[in-house]
Amino acid sequence: MTPSPPPLIVFASLLLLLSSMVGVQSRGLSDPPPPRPVVPLTWAGDVQSLSSPNARHESSAPGPFYFSEPQQAITFRLAFPNVAGDRGFDVNNVLYKDQAYLVNNGVCWKGVSAGAGASQGFSNWFGWLQAPSAKFGGYHTFNETRTTLWSLNITGVGEKRSSSSSSPFEESPLERGLFSLRRALQSFHSEDLNTADGPKNVTLHLYVTDTNPPFPYRLETHTIQEPVALQFSNQRLSDLEPVVVPTECDEKYLNYRCPAKDAGGGVKKDSEVNVMVRLHGEKQYPIAESNTGDFKGDVWFICAALATNATITDGSSLVSVFLVETTTQYGLYSYCNFYKCVGGSNITVGRESTSSFNGAGGQCAQNPIVGEWYSLPASAECEDDHTPITKNNSACQWRLKKRVKTVSVDCLIEKGLRETCKIDEGFPYAKSVELLERNTLTVGLDLCPDIPPRQ
Repeated sequence: MTPSPPPLIVFASLLLLLSSMVGVQSRGLSDPPPPRPVVPLTWAGDVQSLSSPNARHESSAPGPFYFSEPQQAITFRLAFPNVAGDRGFDVNNVLYKDQAYLVNNGVCWKGVSAGAGASQGFSNWFGWLQAPSAKFGGYHTFNETRTTLWSLNITGVGEKRSSSSSSPFEESPLERGLFSLRRALQSFHSEDLNTADGPKNVTLHLYVTDTNPPFPYRLETHTIQEPVALQFSNQRLSDLEPVVVPTECDEKYLNYRCPAKDAGGGVKKDSEVNVMVRLHGEKQYPIAESNTGDFKGDVWFICAALATNATITDGSSLVSVFLVETTTQYGLYSYCNFYKCVGGSNITVGRESTSSFNGAGGQCAQNPIVGEWYSLPASAECEDDHTPITKNNSACQWRLKKRVKTVSVDCLIEKGLRETCKIDEGFPYAKSVELLERNTLTVGLDLCPDIPPRQ
């Protein structure tokens, strides 16, 4: 089924709108404002995540998109090319009623939506158009097509606000929709929309052609530095379609734990000590309810942050190395943002290959090329310095043995980390890992100094 795209195009973009980069020219406010655009209640089409040379990932291939307000459902799929010679991303999202599912490379996370953000299901991404605070911004030309501009400031609809309570989605339907849309727009892009002090001052822009019928839509964002976008095409009015929960999201997969490692002689290995690395802010030394990685895994994350200056915008100014003793029965990796882990196991240590690059997410595999990521739920932390026990009913699954060293990102940049990231170009990040290990595992006058937590 290949529908012919009708002429109406809708655009949504985030501050800062860089007109010269996308060919948008203002027509001014002299003409009377048009009626507010109304998005159909049920429609389908294709979606593509467009990116830029400086973003963390290349553009995705077009994938199916479905929106239905009567069903309370949004489903979409984004497939990204290989990353650093590995398999890349194949992300399937289902937001249905009060639940969300994200499947990446065959691994499912429940309660998570695009961009690794906590989600409790469907919210209307387009309902903000009817808000009184949504303003007409004049007529513009996009690629020789006359469009109208609608804008809404969405400052305050951010990760910290929605992660600060045990029931984070008690806002109005409009706020829920804006939060969900905001997370989707920043997904896979070059710059976080949050800072150490809270959400950035962000304005949503929507461009609508003043022709009929009301399709296709194009949803486009701009970060502070360069254009990135979620682009919709081939829109069509749709009958209600069945919404299917991915088979990977069966509870038996979500609750799966790796077999305990063999210590030899038929004895199971209760625990092991892992070196864990974390990029964080000045007030974020505690590791409970956080994500960490081994050197390869976190260097991938740090190099991506340096390439886009994300460390500057979100306040991540430090890199710490810890020794953490964990169970060997790892569970599903959780996404932990602002000290709140969601999507994975909350009864044991979560583990995956860096960004799920390996098969089955690398939960139980060795990941020597791409490295590993961990999630450390507070509910599984050992009390009173007890040793982790590899048993399903034990609440003691990990403990912090030692903070080895903390160094500043600025010092690592002075030592050449930005240059080694460019030289490495991808896994196994040999030069960058060597530089980080040298400056965090040893002490010397020519190395980055330790920065202990402030009392």
